[in-house]
Amino acid sequence: MGDGTGGPGEVVPVNPFPVKGAGSCGPPVSTRGLRAERAAETATMGGKNKQRTKGNLRPSNSGRAAELLAKEQGTVPGFIGFGTFQSDLGYVPAIQGAEEIDSLVDSDFRMVLRKLSKKDVTTKLKASFIAMQEFGTMCTERDTEIVKGVLPYWPRIFCKISLDHDRRVREATQQAFEKLILKVKKHLAPYLKSLMGYWLMAQCDTYTPAACAAKDAFEAAFPPGKQPEAIAFCKDEITSVLQDHLIKETPDTLSDPQTVPEEEREAKFYRVVTCSLLALKKLLCLLPDNELDSLEEKFKSLLSQNKFWKYGKHSIPQIRSAYFELVSALCQHIPQLMKEEASKVSPSVLLSIDDSDPTVCPALWEAVLYTLTTIEDCWLHVNAKKSVFPKLSAVVREGGRGLATVIYPYLLPFISKLPQSITDPKLDFFKNFLTSLVAGLSTERTKTSFSECSAVISAFFECLRFIMQQNLGEEEMEEMLINDQLIPFIDAVLKDPRLQDGQLFNHLAETLSSWESKADLQKDDKMAHSLEKVLLNFWERLSEICVEKINEPEADVKSVLSVSNLLQVLQKPKSSLKSSKKVGKVRFADEMPGSNKENEKCVSSEGENGEGSEILAEPSLTHNCSDLLSPLRKKPLEDLVCKLAEMSINYVNEQKSEQHLRFLSTLLNSFSSSQVFKVLLGDEKQSIVKAKPLEITKLAQKNPAVQFLYQKIIGWLNEDQRKDAGFLVDILYSALHCCDSNMERKAVLDDLTEVDLKWNSILQVIEKACSSSGKYALVTPWLKGDILGEKLVALADHLCNKDLESTVSSESYFSEKWTLLSLVLSQHVQNDYLIGEVYVERIIVKLHETLSKAKKYSEAENNDSSVSFICDVAYNYFSSAKGCLLMPSAEDLLLTLFQLCAQSKEKTHLPVLHIIFSLQVLLSAVDDLLNALLESEDTYLLRVYIGSVMPDNSEWEKMRQSLPMQQVEVAELLYSLQWYEELDNPPVFLTGFCEMLQKMNITYDNLCGLGNTSGLLQLLFNRSRENGTLWSLIIAKLILSRSVSSDEVKWHYRRKEGFFPLTEGNMHTIQSLCPFLSKEDKKEFIAQCIPALLAWTKEDVCSTNGGFGHLAIFNSCLQTRGIDDGELLHGILKILITWKKDHEDIFLFSCNLSETTNENQALYSVPLVQLFACVSCDLACELSAFFDSTTLDTTGSLPVNLISEWKEFFSQGIHSLLLPLLVTVTGK
Repeated sequence: MGDGTGGPGEVVPVNPFPVKGAGSCGPPVSTRGLRAERAAETATMGGKNKQRTKGNLRPSNSGRAAELLAKEQGTVPGFIGFGTFQSDLGYVPAIQGAEEIDSLVDSDFRMVLRKLSKKDVTTKLKASFIAMQEFGTMCTERDTEIVKGVLPYWPRIFCKISLDHDRRVREATQQAFEKLILKVKKHLAPYLKSLMGYWLMAQCDTYTPAACAAKDAFEAAFPPGKQPEAIAFCKDEITSVLQDHLIKETPDTLSDPQTVPEEEREAKFYRVVTCSLLALKKLLCLLPDNELDSLEEKFKSLLSQNKFWKYGKHSIPQIRSAYFELVSALCQHIPQLMKEEASKVSPSVLLSIDDSDPTVCPALWEAVLYTLTTIEDCWLHVNAKKSVFPKLSAVVREGGRGLATVIYPYLLPFISKLPQSITDPKLDFFKNFLTSLVAGLSTERTKTSFSECSAVISAFFECLRFIMQQNLGEEEMEEMLINDQLIPFIDAVLKDPRLQDGQLFNHLAETLSSWESKADLQKDDKMAHSLEKVLLNFWERLSEICVEKINEPEADVKSVLSVSNLLQVLQKPKSSLKSSKKVGKVRFADEMPGSNKENEKCVSSEGENGEGSEILAEPSLTHNCSDLLSPLRKKPLEDLVCKLAEMSINYVNEQKSEQHLRFLSTLLNSFSSSQVFKVLLGDEKQSIVKAKPLEITKLAQKNPAVQFLYQKIIGWLNEDQRKDAGFLVDILYSALHCCDSNMERKAVLDDLTEVDLKWNSILQVIEKACSSSGKYALVTPWLKGDILGEKLVALADHLCNKDLESTVSSESYFSEKWTLLSLVLSQHVQNDYLIGEVYVERIIVKLHETLSKAKKYSEAENNDSSVSFICDVAYNYFSSAKGCLLMPSAEDLLLTLFQLCAQSKEKTHLPVLHIIFSLQVLLSAVDDLLNALLESEDTYLLRVYIGSVMPDNSEWEKMRQSLPMQQVEVAELLYSLQWYEELDNPPVFLTGFCEMLQKMNITYDNLCGLGNTSGLLQLLFNRSRENGTLWSLIIAKLILSRSVSSDEVKWHYRRKEGFFPLTEGNMHTIQSLCPFLSKEDKKEFIAQCIPALLAWTKEDVCSTNGGFGHLAIFNSCLQTRGIDDGELLHGILKILITWKKDHEDIFLFSCNLSETTNENQALYSVPLVQLFACVSCDLACELSAFFDSTTLDTTGSLPVNLISEWKEFFSQGIHSLLLPLLVTVTGK
């Protein structure tokens, strides 16, 4: 572009803007509807109808003025340049020669430019903001020639206002700039050099919306491919502006001390310094490599200034962060220059390694790695052992001071760059380093934060593997890493379950897999031999700490569970581990073929923040995993399992230790093998009862698992005092897994079913099968077999007859057996019953027979029969089974159940739930039958069918008398509407039913008359305002179903004041109308409510015309997004807070949530508490959805650490406290 000049018609070379007609000014600019709307609303200087000259003979000389001014080598004749302070820059007419050029600028633009130049501090903020919006609007609306006339004066205004203290002004400036660019396009080129430095700074603004607006403007001007070219064209001017800000400027030179307060001056200066540092980084990143050499002298001048290096110790975190980002960029793009300044770079970066500000840390650690990579002799300029390592150790020992997720991923790259001369003696160095790292795990913040804990554990294993890899063959180092670091680390985690969320066990298994793979691949290699020794030492020491925790009479519950979880994870093959967690970004050189050379750039290591391992796996998936394990792990792991199993069974036999029995259950879940069961049997030679079939006896002699099942498991299961036998059933399944075939398993279970197992044990075996596909596969033949089926039919017969004959209910005794029947009838696997279908039908027949007999007992008011149990079983059966009515016995059962429910509730004493359920199922069957009849087009059958289901006159009258009046009216109205919509021309055979309706004054003509929606609306409005409740709901239903126009609805509520004072009917009517009201109408209703809320007294709390009713209307408007006034919302909240302070007893603080589970309608607060619980859950869902959907753009306006605090504290509290509470109180 040369010197940046260009006269009329002159071609300007090397124009960084796209040529006009070559495809606009870059990619489509993102739509900013809100900005445009705000600009349009606030613009007041339209000026479209004004005449610029008398007679309007000369259209505009703005374009000529721009060309004339552009000739003057960047100067603007008639305008004064920089004043004493940069804040004085602006549109200032000169004394001589200004009038001619000034008159060539459009008068409206001239007025706006003068507004932007105001110096009056009291009016400047508002004037600048509004004027900038006006300027943007005018750029959009005016012709290009007119807008071009502003260009000579824009750079001075832009450079001044883009640094304004008010962030809204800065954002509006960039938005206006984008509109100017879109209008003038390439004509901005002559002014580019004077703009670009401030433009880059604006893109680095600390206020994210302003920075985004500046980036949008930049992208509107330059497509991505043109941006480096544009930056290169202005590189000298950019560098000069930014260096001046960093070296020459002060708070008092950037702002006038006489008019600007000191606090504002300093804030502006700090922001300008931050933006300048970041803009220099952006310059380095955007510049093409061949342009960097020409800037070397300018950067050398900058780096020679002591003031620049002091920014690394500045008190403002944002400045320090920007400084370290620039240092990283300089190391990356101008490494030779940084090497020359090694004596300044090294201490500035490395001695700041303990900076624990969350804003600074990411940039600092990136700079640390770039410094170590770029400056090989950096350690010559600092004392590593006295200055750097103590600071690093302090930070790591304190768990990163709350920044483990930021700092710890950098630790592996950091130690990998340390020269041996710095780490000698390396044994002591690495021991101290890892000890400090592990100590960070003991801080309270680390223990309570999943992400922090994961970061520490991940970094520990990464560093451990690296150090082991670098020092294989050095026996002393190997023993230190295993005996003094890894084993104590595992021991510490086993003692504290909170630390196990960090996936330590998975990291350990992955580390072992890595060592095993290397040893297996290089059998005869020296490295393989060293790794085998390391692994052998590891298993010996691990066995010691596991035995120590299990070999105690009163073993700690948490430690025992931790050992079990550890062994289960170690038993997983490597492929299973990789699929259960995110793949890390750290790779070691010998794990990647052809990757022996060092990375040219520093790459930060990221720890795995997975969701926590799946500890308990399916038996079908895990029992064969040992076949996939390396021999280096398989044998020592099996030996350890056998040792722990033997120890546990001894405690069970000698001391009846349930804790050891539970541990044995979890152990066998993953390690069920004949070898383990043989160890469990020990030297016992007990034989199975002689009465057992020969097949079972032989199987037990051959299979130690079956022998253990009969000798131990059955006895444990049948102990009456044991309430929770689920873990014992798991042992039973582990034993079954060791059988060779399904036939063997079926034989064992059939035998147990006939003789040994009690009903509650059979129930738990079936429940376990339903909860696991692996367990279900083991017992499917038994479930479908005859032995279990016949026994269940006999159970149904026994329950029905026994319970029906007894005069006193034995609910507690029979409940488990009824639960078993309900389970086998209602549970399905792949749309099939658990047991054989023939046995399902026989059980249904038995239930039906019992219900039929129960009729006479219900008439005699004997409510202590099995009817209630049968209803529960039937409810579960019909609710879960698809096509259940295809079974004839099921149809009979449903009909009998319905007939029983149709009797007086005082006779049957059946719960309302059962009555409603029977109606639901019956209506479903009726609907299926009706659809079939309609498809057949048989009018005779249809007539018979409708005659069967329609009530006669006496039945209609009886129903009317038994219902409240309002429900009868609603039923008639809705029923009439339904007929009106579906039977416009009733068939002949329905004439009789039409006559029946006529007797109730519901005629066909009346129904046709209801086609006039306005008349119907008027009727509904009248009834709604009188009675509210259902009538108000019908209004909303009618408006939706008939698509009634808003004008037609509005006629009925045109007088808002007529709804006040509030009655229940008026309140319900307004609430039902809220979804259909305009914003203006909602505001009018709210305006009527506000005075009442302010004048509210405690005595009016429950009255409709008091706080309750007016707040209900306000809430309805709020729920329909009818309120966007932030001040109003804050005002309402203040009113509520005042109520809480003055009259706390009217709120729900003293209500007990558990009371809401009782069917006690006398408690008026019950529905309110239930509603509050529901709304609380809705709020939790909304918050979870909001935080899960946040992006980098949306998080900019949120408080720092808000998202992490939500995920680590609030979210966990909601899911661990609130949601379980609802289940707990219901269970109680």
